[in-house]
Amino acid sequence: MEIKVNRVEGTNNNTNNYKKSSQSYECAFCHKKYDTPEQRMECERECSIKKKENERIHKMEERKQKERAMQLEAENDYKMLKNRCAELNQLIRNHNLKYKDNVRFNTEHNQLVRNNSWNTMDDSFTDFCKDFDNFFFKHNYA
Repeated sequence: MEIKVNRVEGTNNNTNNYKKSSQSYECAFCHKKYDTPEQRMECERECSIKKKENERIHKMEERKQKERAMQLEAENDYKMLKNRCAELNQLIRNHNLKYKDNVRFNTEHNQLVRNNSWNTMDDSFTDFCKDFDNFFFKHNYA
């Protein structure tokens, strides 16, 4: 028994020849077209690596920007607090000079305190101490 195989002209029985085929394969990331699925897979692998690296860099840059913003905010807060402390010191100094009082800010308890022992001392010694305090204030806080 003899088997005849009819071969039709123009057909391609080679399934590995993708270049002659009208089918193309597209990368899901960059949308480039390739002739073989292996080429497309290699491109997708490379594009995936690039995408992950870009995301990592972007997150790192965002983190750095947040840190810079926090540092700037902290510096601005520090300057504001420093100015307010200077204002408070000046108010206390003016009060003490005007009323010949001895009010101080107690940093340990965060409160104003008045030392009444100043009122019982000799006025010349009191004046000397206040002058010394004013001299100290001008050279250290002005």
